[in-house]
Amino acid sequence: MEEEKMIPSGSVGAAHKSNGFAVSDGNESQIWFVAVLTHQKYTKAFCDFIAKYSQESPLQYYVPSKRELHVYPNRTKRMVETFVIPRVVFVTGMTEREAYYRLVPACSYLDFFMGDRASNRVDGHTALAKVNNRDMKRLQSAIDDVTSADELEFTTDNLKFDQQIEVVNGQLSGLTGGYYQDSKHDYLVLTVGNLGNIKIKVQIKNCQLSKGKK
Repeated sequence: MEEEKMIPSGSVGAAHKSNGFAVSDGNESQIWFVAVLTHQKYTKAFCDFIAKYSQESPLQYYVPSKRELHVYPNRTKRMVETFVIPRVVFVTGMTEREAYYRLVPACSYLDFFMGDRASNRVDGHTALAKVNNRDMKRLQSAIDDVTSADELEFTTDNLKFDQQIEVVNGQLSGLTGGYYQDSKHDYLVLTVGNLGNIKIKVQIKNCQLSKGKK
C-alpha cells in the first residue's frame, strides 16, 4: 500500500464519498471495470479525466483508499491517503467497446483495463474483468469501516478456505467473507473479481463461523 496526496471530492452524477463515489445500493446488475494506472501518482489526474469525460458519458469511479490522520516524528499532523489496491481505480457506466476504443486511447494515465482470460473475446480483444455491484459494496464498506488501513492487506495469492465468517459484533458487523488464518492473525477475506483478495484482520470473538465456501 502506498501513501499519496488526497483525491479531492468531485461530482460525476452520483452521490460520492470522500475518496470517490458511494457504490449504489440500487442496481445489482451494475458492473465495474478495473482500470490499472501507469503510476499511483496519476490517480488524481485520472479521476479528473473521468470527471471531464463524464460530461459526455455518465461514468463513475471508486478509488479503494483510506484517509487517516498521520502523526510524523516532529509531531506534525497531516491527513494522508493510503491506497489499498495499488494503481487501481474501479470505473462503471460504460461498455467494454467504449473502454477499449475511446477511454484507453484518450487517457495517457491509464495503462490498461484488466482482462478476463476465462471469458470469450469481445471485438477481437480479451474480455474485460468485471466486478459486480455486490462485491463492490462489500469492499467499500470494509474500507470505510476499519479503524486503520493497517488492518487491510491486498494480495493476489490464491487463498483457500472452507469456512465462511461473519462479523456479528463491532465496527465491521454484518460483513461476511471467507475465513483465513495464519500464525499471527484471523482474517475475513473478500474476493474482488479476478483481481485478488482483501484480507481484513478480525477478532474471532466478534465473529461467527459457518461451513461452506464463499
